[in-house]
Amino acid sequence: MSFRRLASRQTGTPRRSRWSSGAVAVAIAAALLPSVASADRILSADSPPISGITVERIADGELVYTSAMGARITKPVHQIGGLVVSAFERVKEAEDAAFDGEPGRAHEILEAELGRDRPDWLKRWIRYRLMHLAAQAGRPLEAVKRYASLVRRDVHPNFLRNPPVEAIGKAEAETRKKIRAVLEGISAEIPEEGPVAKAFRELERYAAERGEGQRAPGESAIPMSAGLGDDEITALLKRGAFERALERTEKALSGPTGGRMAQLLYQNGLAHLGLAEKQGSERHFKSAGLSFMRAVIYFPRSLYAGPCLLEAGRVHAAIGRPEKAVELYDRALNQLDEKRNKHLVKRLRKLKRQATAELQ
Repeated sequence: MSFRRLASRQTGTPRRSRWSSGAVAVAIAAALLPSVASADRILSADSPPISGITVERIADGELVYTSAMGARITKPVHQIGGLVVSAFERVKEAEDAAFDGEPGRAHEILEAELGRDRPDWLKRWIRYRLMHLAAQAGRPLEAVKRYASLVRRDVHPNFLRNPPVEAIGKAEAETRKKIRAVLEGISAEIPEEGPVAKAFRELERYAAERGEGQRAPGESAIPMSAGLGDDEITALLKRGAFERALERTEKALSGPTGGRMAQLLYQNGLAHLGLAEKQGSERHFKSAGLSFMRAVIYFPRSLYAGPCLLEAGRVHAAIGRPEKAVELYDRALNQLDEKRNKHLVKRLRKLKRQATAELQ
């Protein structure tokens, strides 16, 4: 018998229960929460996944799920990039393929799921997801046809608020002509006002005819990493508003950056580079190079290090230093993620060939 228990008996002091109030609270919480963590996840292109949830269904254009802490939550479908439902293994497999940069394979898997015995709410989600996967796989006409199919099925408006506009803007003229015919066929079913009407007008704008050399709506005025999200500075860079982008980045870099310094340096360099190419300004070229190399030196493992090395090489090529440009291009090639930045890797190889030819 321990000394404490012996003393308790001798003095008549009541023994304290082995169940403290804290232990009781923990036991109650454990009983209320699921015994096994769910593997369901909500995926998004520009934010971390929401994991450990339990998906219930999609109703009235919103995903209904239970959080890891047991709270019942709803989220509009147009705010969801991908959905992993552990009860349906093939759906999970499709999202894994999409994450790995294989939208065509993901599309194939989900299309097969439509022919299986699946809940209606899941089939609605799959049809919506197939629209975006078709766009990501470079099939804009199919993406628009799937959008039209959603319209004709009279789905909840949330399924129509995020159409595949950027893929349409990059389509060839003949494809855009076919897309315009599809859009014309459903125009009478689109409401006159509200978010769906706004999204549809955006579709029509992206599918419109363009003059020779005119940039497509949504097409970036300067090549940039896919790692950049939809923040204000990125939007300014895409539109070619380089002066305003430069002002925003320099203001942001002058204060606390909240862990975004590598991104801001990259954006600052792009703004300088855009102005340099627009104005033929050596000063802006050099400022761009300094920003890119600061990001590489201080944040060598950042996802912006590879894109910064690429653009730093571009700067050296522009100011007549092709040998340094080739060196930086080689370093960039070792760091760029080809699945994430396929367009940059393609551009990098072209730029390297040009710089190498100058050395011969």
